[in-house]
Amino acid sequence: MSRLIRGPYHVYIENNEPNFSEASAEWVQEFHCKLAPNYVSNNIQRRISTWTNHELMQPFTLIELQRVFKQNNNTSPGKDQIHYSMLYQLPTTTKQSLLDIFNQIYCGNAEIPKDWYDYIIIPILKPGKPEHHQDSYRPIALASCVLKTYGRLIKNRLEFYLEKNQLPPSSQYRFRKGRSTQDLLIQLTTDIQIGFSNNTHTSVIFLDVMGAYDNVDLNILYSKIINIGLPKELANHLLLPYSNRNIFIRASEQTIGPRSTSKGLAQGSILSPILYIIYSYDFERAFNSRDAKIYQFADDCAINMQNKNLSQPMELLETATSIAHEWFENNGSSIAYSKSCVCTFTRSRLSPSNIITLDGQNISYKTSVKYLGAILDKKLNWKEHITYILKRSQNAFNILKSFPHRKWGADPAVCLTFYRTLVRSILDYGSILYGNASRIHLQK
Repeated sequence: MSRLIRGPYHVYIENNEPNFSEASAEWVQEFHCKLAPNYVSNNIQRRISTWTNHELMQPFTLIELQRVFKQNNNTSPGKDQIHYSMLYQLPTTTKQSLLDIFNQIYCGNAEIPKDWYDYIIIPILKPGKPEHHQDSYRPIALASCVLKTYGRLIKNRLEFYLEKNQLPPSSQYRFRKGRSTQDLLIQLTTDIQIGFSNNTHTSVIFLDVMGAYDNVDLNILYSKIINIGLPKELANHLLLPYSNRNIFIRASEQTIGPRSTSKGLAQGSILSPILYIIYSYDFERAFNSRDAKIYQFADDCAINMQNKNLSQPMELLETATSIAHEWFENNGSSIAYSKSCVCTFTRSRLSPSNIITLDGQNISYKTSVKYLGAILDKKLNWKEHITYILKRSQNAFNILKSFPHRKWGADPAVCLTFYRTLVRSILDYGSILYGNASRIHLQK
């Protein structure tokens, strides 16, 4: 379904939210069962533990709560319809009462209210996918803002503790202070350029994990939380919101459900990204070879191998891919072979003749690959990437043209804000990477 913005340049905005009146009942049921399957235990047992004096388990303070309120954006509420703005506008005495409830749950024996376990799932259609297939949608969870406020209190403490003790692997860039997608891309392209300087070929496999968050085993995650030295009490509080949660599906103003599940991590939850980092902290350790270099941005993973022989990196990469496959299998996940690919970055006109095969399936070889929003071609001349961002920025500029007019339209300050958001952001992203491209490409 598309929506028309009228003006001197008519622009259609595509709406990727499905219409349940057009979808079959079978499709809805399959999507719901995928998120909350019948065969998954609906109860993760809370481990019995005694209270500890660990620094992470101290009561929250009002200063921490005020900091959380400043961090929160006024995003969509959960099923209880309590908005962040409502919590932010509470008087100080009521905020203190809310903080007391959080501390009774965190440091005492109080249980999380049942309403906090309700998650509304908004299915977002992936680009170019069929509308009536369960795998075509990305499930985005809307949780209670009260629960997310409680979760962010824990997250802020946990993030600081993990970084202070250098617990996340060096290859992980997701949700870490001072690290972003561009930092990862800079590191990857720098390694490739060093390979060019040393006259070596760099083969990189880009792995796509099938349902990374949805397939997290909470019992395995609990063990890993304990293994990195966090207290059992904290493990209980981290996993309890994901245990026996109620899943509703909403689209086109219709709500279907609930179904109960304890499967995986909810996409859109405050704690899910940092919990996935803990879940995958030992992925890098599985590779004993110093030749393999790992790059991780949450579940986006790449493995790099270099050698002066054109075919040798592919052989080493196949061994590394087998190790990655075994790790994912042992942790309840799997590699989506159809979405994974290999690219060899080289100045040579030749391409490696050997291919990577795993479980009887070939991983496709490409001369260019899109990774974290940047298109990397085999020679890193950035021609394809520059063409790509020019097309995107032109489309965004066409949208911008529909706003202003001499006699009507948006204020110039508003148009400038839209320009910075829609056009300038596209041109700026990754500019540090393709700044050394040829003048012919940059003059486009």
